[in-house]
Amino acid sequence: MSHGKRQLIVILLVAIFAIVAPTVLLFASGYSYNWHKHRIEKTGILYINAEPATAEVYVNGKKIRGSIPVSVPRLLPEDYLIEVRLSEYFPWSKTLTIKSGQTTFAKTITLIRNVLPRLDWRAEVTNSTFSANASAVAYIATNESWSELFHYDLKTKQTLLLARFGQDKYSKLDLHISPNGSRILLSAIDAITRERIVIIYKAELGSTAVELKELARLSAVRWSWSVDSSILALLGPTGLIFVDNDQTVRRQPLALNAVRDLMFGNRSLWLLSETVNSLKLFQASLAGQDALEIQIALPTKNYRFVSGNDRLLWLNDSGNKKGLAIRIDDLSWRQTSEIQDIRWEQTGDNGRLLLWNDFEIFLFDPNKSDEPSLITRLGTPINDVAWHPAGTYALFTTATGVTAIELDGRDHRNIVRLVEFGSVDSVTINAEEKLLYFIGSVGNQRGLYERPL
Repeated sequence: MSHGKRQLIVILLVAIFAIVAPTVLLFASGYSYNWHKHRIEKTGILYINAEPATAEVYVNGKKIRGSIPVSVPRLLPEDYLIEVRLSEYFPWSKTLTIKSGQTTFAKTITLIRNVLPRLDWRAEVTNSTFSANASAVAYIATNESWSELFHYDLKTKQTLLLARFGQDKYSKLDLHISPNGSRILLSAIDAITRERIVIIYKAELGSTAVELKELARLSAVRWSWSVDSSILALLGPTGLIFVDNDQTVRRQPLALNAVRDLMFGNRSLWLLSETVNSLKLFQASLAGQDALEIQIALPTKNYRFVSGNDRLLWLNDSGNKKGLAIRIDDLSWRQTSEIQDIRWEQTGDNGRLLLWNDFEIFLFDPNKSDEPSLITRLGTPINDVAWHPAGTYALFTTATGVTAIELDGRDHRNIVRLVEFGSVDSVTINAEEKLLYFIGSVGNQRGLYERPL
């Protein structure tokens, strides 16, 4: 080989190395050429985790190999359509943006079963309420002659008849069940005397019901269950009434005037007492002592308790359409949008809250934000809201159905219509078994239904 040819080969090898080496180094460093933008860009990574883990993942229509959770590397910075599919489940999709040199996460994907509800039992239910732990439902059912109060254990599938009365005996019937499902508060107006009837039942054979006759003249009943359901506290004409778990009744006089409401929170009982110019918050003793005043000035006199746990007391002023959140540890407070009810993700000192009023649902995480964020706004009244067991959806009930709306608001919120019925009343979620229970009717079949999630 001539000297000139050898020089040419060396020059070519050097040129190839000069071109290939930087390309390899750029590729190894996560860079790639973007043919759409005609430039070299640092790529990003997409991380996907979903439940069930047997689902299939597609990125821009291309199936991604590998089991969930899965990482998709070397994606150019742009928008990608992510789809997660599985037979007999509703699909999930979202367009996410991959950013240069960063990892985009989609790790809270939950697929929901595409199945029909199943009827557990039929009954002409007129009133119903589920326990907070989804262990039981209390309901009133009517037949040709009677109205009957039942307790139904959702785990053992056992039904217990607690009371029977004529269909016309009471009006304005109201049921409330303890958080653990063991006791039931019935409030109603006697059709003849027009006096209020308040009775507490315990869901045990042979247990004696407790009637609180001193509440007969009250226009409304204010009550609260302790978190462990061991105490039911009510406002009486002259003080507090406590009904313990064994149905023992204790009465505690109060030296306060115009007590308007009460609520358990952080193992204490809190009272709202109205004065001439303000509404004050008090902490009541459960040991027979006088209430202890807490110096906190509330913005208006119209607030009433909505809910409470170890961290927060939540109040609402329906007249001014304002909510109020009070931190129990330092009694600081903030005003929010109007809130009619709350669902706590957890009952302790962690977890998020779902808040709602007639037409809006909010998500609030006290550990990350000072303000609730709007999840959805509807044109149809919202009757109830519940947490999906995975914490990724809010389930809300309207008069004719149950809908799940995704909490991840990037791109769009996936929405799944779970139930489309003639009517839907109370609902609950069994988190362990991932079951939705509800009282509803379709056609002439009314009763308790369940639907896997």
